[in-house]
Amino acid sequence: MKTSDGDVYLHGFNGSTLLARSSDGDITIDELIAERSTIHTSDGGITLRGVEGDLTASSSDGSLRIDLANPGEVTVTTPEGDITITVPSDLSADLQLRGDDVRISSQLEFRGNVKDERADGELRGGGLLIKARTSDSDVTIRNNCAKNGCFLRVQNGQSRT
Repeated sequence: MKTSDGDVYLHGFNGSTLLARSSDGDITIDELIAERSTIHTSDGGITLRGVEGDLTASSSDGSLRIDLANPGEVTVTTPEGDITITVPSDLSADLQLRGDDVRISSQLEFRGNVKDERADGELRGGGLLIKARTSDSDVTIRNNCAKNGCFLRVQNGQSRT
């Protein structure tokens, strides 16, 4: 699916592969179930809910909000915009996070290294790889309790609750 100028909204996708692109507009997909999904917008935000399978999502200028249900490998990038990834509380994953301010929910079992504007480690002993990178904004990894403010905050190499 592709648009040159306009938003994309899809409610429910269940298939082997999804490629969604927009040159100028937001992309929103609810209940994204696919072996492999590639989502990109050049100028807009991306909101994905109920993601299952491998995911590559990127925006050249916009924020990304990703809700993982049963993920595979995940790569999320934007040079200009915040990245928020919601994970199941029992998810086992390796994390590679880069951003001005990196936040990981204190309710997730994170073990690893935090230094400057990065966090590398694992959730619940490690597993599938989740990468998130933004140049000028924040990266947040949360579970449901994060809505109530339970975070481990990493900024300039210092951890804060």
